[in-house]
Amino acid sequence: MIWADVQRALEQRRQAQYTDMVRDLPVLIDESVQAVHTSAGEEQRLSYECLAEAFRCVFTVAWKLGFLDLATVALDRLAWTAPRADEPGLAALHAFLRAQTTLSSGRYDVGLRVVDRALRDLDGQESRRPAGVEAMRGMLHLRAATIAGRMKDRDHADARLAEARALAQATGELPDFGVTWGPVNVGVHAVAIASEADDFGRAIELAENVRIPRGWTRSRAGHHWMDLGRAHAWAGHPDRALDCLHQARRIAPQQTRYHPTVRETVLALKRRERARNGSLAQYAEWVGI
Repeated sequence: MIWADVQRALEQRRQAQYTDMVRDLPVLIDESVQAVHTSAGEEQRLSYECLAEAFRCVFTVAWKLGFLDLATVALDRLAWTAPRADEPGLAALHAFLRAQTTLSSGRYDVGLRVVDRALRDLDGQESRRPAGVEAMRGMLHLRAATIAGRMKDRDHADARLAEARALAQATGELPDFGVTWGPVNVGVHAVAIASEADDFGRAIELAENVRIPRGWTRSRAGHHWMDLGRAHAWAGHPDRALDCLHQARRIAPQQTRYHPTVRETVLALKRRERARNGSLAQYAEWVGI
């Protein structure tokens, strides 16, 4: 029962249904903790896995809503829980999220070291979910590419994207460990990374080749439209930028409303508007600007 509830929470996370997820998480964590202390053997191991996945959900919503202190606590809990679940994919997930935190602190060198160590640690390890481990391997390469993009190191970012793209072509779409892995996500990341590197024209060009399938993960699809909106804003295409932001809102409203990329883009559009744009004003009011 707990496992099914955890999978539902992970799906809520993927679909950016944070209100429902946050409502369920406290009980889910309590039940997982109780199961850890009242079980043994494989049942206990699985209980630790449930607890780790729950902390992963806490990290996501705390990070996206700007509660970085709570996100750090959740990450620490995941670091403690993952080894007890005896699942290499969860250790890789912790490294993936830890590297994410370096994007806000500017410790990009640390982030790359965390990713590379996690990739080495995956080599030769046996997993109950080998396909999921391949998904995490690919996601780690994408995290390194994102960090390299933030560093404006295009060659490094392109090399990491090439690694991820080759792996995605071999695996196809593999949603596991709460991540969205596959060729589509590699394409979405390529757009975001070009935008991170301030190569906005390239980001817009790359987006022409991205085809998001029906029913794809709403959190990732919404993030794509946010990143593309930012690229259009800085490329001097305010109407296209606002259209992208409206798409992000339609797909993942809870994520979009509070995301810093959206606020940054809206502020940039407001600073540059020459005449009052009613649609932009309404959007700015919706995000609280």
